[in-house]
Amino acid sequence: MREDSHVEVAHPPETMPIKLNLDPAKIMKASTLHVGKIEARGVPAILLGAAAIVLAAGAARAVLVGAPHLPDTIRELRGLLESNRGEPKRIGS
Repeated sequence: MREDSHVEVAHPPETMPIKLNLDPAKIMKASTLHVGKIEARGVPAILLGAAAIVLAAGAARAVLVGAPHLPDTIRELRGLLESNRGEPKRIGS
């Protein structure tokens, strides 16, 4: 093993890594979620927030997977709406 392969990094005081102390009790107490008339506090609020993030990621993935088929779907929807419009179509004789 070469001598220069081991490198130690010294941090001057102004660039020291930040120490972050988190108090789980304060985080859970401060976590509130309001959606319409529904209110959640503490752990349920955190779980609902995480579920919303997972749901949004799933929806975004579904849109990306279905994107190649979107023009066909829009064309079929337009045809369906035109057929149900209620205007009688005239048949040329």
